[in-house]
Amino acid sequence: GGAGLQADLLTCHDLGAHGCSVISAVTAQNSCEVRAVEAVSLLQFIAQIQTLADDLPASAIKIGLLPGGAHLVALAEQLALLRAGTAKVPFVIYDPVAIASTGHTMADDDLLPNIERLFPHLDLLTPNGDELHRLSGIAPTSAAALIAGVRQLLTRGVRAVLVKGGH
Repeated sequence: GGAGLQADLLTCHDLGAHGCSVISAVTAQNSCEVRAVEAVSLLQFIAQIQTLADDLPASAIKIGLLPGGAHLVALAEQLALLRAGTAKVPFVIYDPVAIASTGHTMADDDLLPNIERLFPHLDLLTPNGDELHRLSGIAPTSAAALIAGVRQLLTRGVRAVLVKGGH
C-alpha cells in the first residue's frame, strides 16, 4: 500500500543507502484498508535474516511489522547472536507497527506480551501516540503523560524513544 517496506526501501534509495529486506508478513492493503495479513513461516523468516547477515553485514537495522510473538522472539534471538558475533554492532530501530492507520490490527495478540525480549537490542523505538499507549500503558494526553510514557519504556531497556505524531 505504499507504506512499510516499500516506503523504507524508497527512503534508503533517496539517501544513497543500499537497503535489504527481510519479509515477516505479506499484507493485502491499500491506502484505505488492510484486507489481510499473513505471516511468513518462522523457518523462512530466520533464513532471510541469516542469509543477509552472512553476505551483507548491516550498519543499521530498521524493524517494522512483526506479525506475532514467535517472530519477535526469533528476531530477538537473531539480534543477540548478531551482536555477540560481530565487532561492528548495527544501530537497531523498531517502529512498532501493530495497528495500521486505517485501524486494522496488524499483529497477533501475543506480540505485546513478548515485546520485552526485543527491548535490550533496540537503540531507538519510534512509536506513535497510540503505540506509546499500548506499550507503556500511559495515554499521551499531555506533555507530562507523554514524558511519563517514554520514561517508562526507557526503564524497561530501550535506549532511546522518538514518539511520532500523525495519529
